Amino acid sequence: MTARDINWRLLAIFCSIVIHVLVIVDIWQSRVISAPEKIAQADPTPVRISFPSPKPVVKQVEPEPEPEPEPEPEPKPEPEPEPKPKPEPKPKPKPKPKPKPKPKPKPKPKPKPKPKPEPVPKQEEVVDRAPVVEQKMPDLPETDQPVVTQQPTLSDLKDLYIAQLLRHIEQYKHYPIPARRRGIEGLVQVSFTLSENGRIQDLQVKGGHNLLNKATQRAMQKALPLPASPDSISLPIRLSFNLKYSLSM
Repeated sequence: MTARDINWRLLAIFCSIVIHVLVIVDIWQSRVISAPEKIAQADPTPVRISFPSPKPVVKQVEPEPEPEPEPEPEPKPEPEPEPKPKPEPKPKPKPKPKPKPKPKPKPKPKPKPKPKPEPVPKQEEVVDRAPVVEQKMPDLPETDQPVVTQQPTLSDLKDLYIAQLLRHIEQYKHYPIPARRRGIEGLVQVSFTLSENGRIQDLQVKGGHNLLNKATQRAMQKALPLPASPDSISLPIRLSFNLKYSLSM
């Protein structure tokens, strides 16, 4: 019960007492008026009305309820172990077939004796010995003319220079790993113009797979500067060759 409820109860008791007193006073006055004159001549006796002093409100402090102990969780039942599967019976080994008896080898026929060849009478060898004649080579006339050697043509010089370029570029060629994994092979056509200052102009790389073409372009850039061309080759000159990519190399 709260303090507010206690105050309301005390107020109700007080009001009830006041109402009862008023009722008693009213009854008493009505009796005084109707009483004989004796009573009227008598001195009125004072009536003291005392009201009980209100008792001090004592707040009852209700003890706090002790917290109920939490129920201990029930232990979960351990799961029953699953029954182990019964081992499957091993199949009985099939009986091995009996080996077939090997056929006996047929006896080889005995070779027939060869007839002995009859002796051939020896013939005397007659050798005609002819006289050996030594033949001398005719003496060549001595001349003061120098021996003329054939000079290489421009096409030969160009081929030799291209072979030199190929050996140089092969040192910087790298086979792409993705192309190697996918088994990509082939030839890549390379053509460019070699300028007078030894630079590459108008480089064209085509004909092969995209991976091989890009690898060739990188090899050409790494191979710079290229070996110098022979003096007999006039620059600028257009050069073209093929780079081979093979997994067996």
